[in-house]
Amino acid sequence: MTLLASSIAQLDPGARWSVRGCELFFASLAVGGAQRAEGVADELLASVERGAGALGVGKVGISWPRDDETLADWYQRRGYYPFEGRGELPPVLVKDLSAARDMDVFFGGWVPELTGTLLFVIDGPRVLLIDKKTGHGAGKINAPGGKLEPGESPRACAVREVREEVGITAKDPRLHAELAFADLRGSQWFGYVFVARAYDGEPVETAEARPGWHALDAIPYGRMWDDDRVWLPRVLAGEQVRGRFLFRAGRLLAHALETLYEADDRQAAGRGGWHAE
Repeated sequence: MTLLASSIAQLDPGARWSVRGCELFFASLAVGGAQRAEGVADELLASVERGAGALGVGKVGISWPRDDETLADWYQRRGYYPFEGRGELPPVLVKDLSAARDMDVFFGGWVPELTGTLLFVIDGPRVLLIDKKTGHGAGKINAPGGKLEPGESPRACAVREVREEVGITAKDPRLHAELAFADLRGSQWFGYVFVARAYDGEPVETAEARPGWHALDAIPYGRMWDDDRVWLPRVLAGEQVRGRFLFRAGRLLAHALETLYEADDRQAAGRGGWHAE
């Protein structure tokens, strides 16, 4: 406990925290911008997690820093994800330490069973989403998308799926994310996420999907996949990202998210990666 307390004090001397059974919970944990910029905070946070793990702590929870969205973003890039949130700002960011370790091992030899696409059509301040009526993810809100057909490119698949599901033709879609979805009790997916800012036609309901426009600042994350809270805000803001997500029966356990150039640097240095063929 002394080692853990020392690590926490170095990260944030004013932190308010407690150990509740197998969980370490921070009522507040403010990591300074200078520490983040210099990379010092990464090692200090890792030291806190190691100290927690040595005490048998399985999860670390941090109250959402409502007055500092850049800090919330920093936590999410280090494997913390919104947990059971309601509305725009979930109350807690959580990292499952054992699941994070499992994820690194699991993705070591991971190969997807299925490859698919999503395409978000943005029109000014709004984005087109669908109520999925059939297939994988039925009952959830998502973007139009589906599986690649033999010999089909990801971009061609994305355009075709949008046309089939909502009746419009997306123009000049740009790749914004490459995402690996591993499920310990389900299918293994690799997904390409595109964004288009122009289209022809008008969205119509089909047997597969019910389309609807949503304000970019009011995305209905409560009806979407758990991982969407982690990567979708960045994609809608114009970022390009790569991510790995570990699930158990559809429940998010752990994730890792990087910008595309960070991921390319990691692979070039031989420090990991995943199958993206």
